[in-house]
Amino acid sequence: MREIKEKIKHLIEALSRQGAPADWNINPGRSKARKYHLKFDNKLHSIIFVNEKIKDKNDGFVEIKLVDTITGKIAEVGALPSIKIEIVVLDGNFGFEENGNWTGMDFNAKVVKPRKLRLVKGKQKITLRGGVGSIEDLSFTDNSSWIKGRKFRLGARAVESNSMGQVIFKEAVSEAFVVRDKRQKELHLGKIIEGDKFHQAFIAHNILTGSDLKKMYETDPEN
Repeated sequence: MREIKEKIKHLIEALSRQGAPADWNINPGRSKARKYHLKFDNKLHSIIFVNEKIKDKNDGFVEIKLVDTITGKIAEVGALPSIKIEIVVLDGNFGFEENGNWTGMDFNAKVVKPRKLRLVKGKQKITLRGGVGSIEDLSFTDNSSWIKGRKFRLGARAVESNSMGQVIFKEAVSEAFVVRDKRQKELHLGKIIEGDKFHQAFIAHNILTGSDLKKMYETDPEN
């Protein structure tokens, strides 16, 4: 018992020296409910290609919102909506559903470390105004084939210096997707020979997959 008391005493002294907050949680794995959370407002393509700007399924900008966890509406409280966030790349095997109760530690543990200099290029830090922002200039520099699950996710988190003191925003996590090299985009149809007239015609008509070809045939079988 004496040994336990001594350990607790040393722990408290260490925390005091580090300036830990009074509500410091001895169990960092336990998640506290967070009043606001970031959310990707639209879906991404299931396949994204290297060096192409990241867009939503309708080829528009990917929007991110700061939402009140209770009401589900855009947060509109004082200066809260005007915050800076950072877009990061997560492992596709994130381990939580979109509405899961992960901690900041869980989130940060799944941020992918690039095998090259950078995994994405462009504008990673975005300012939300009126609780809304968008990804307008961001693209991958590497594919996802080297990671265990062969898929990535996008994540969004508040930049630490702008997290408004004790207010903590739950991070946003997108659905999983594959990132492929652009060469794979052009050869995805399979037996088409790269550079031949059929290949060039398909590319000109934005037919990049077997599904694209099937869809075109179903909508316009005469041509």
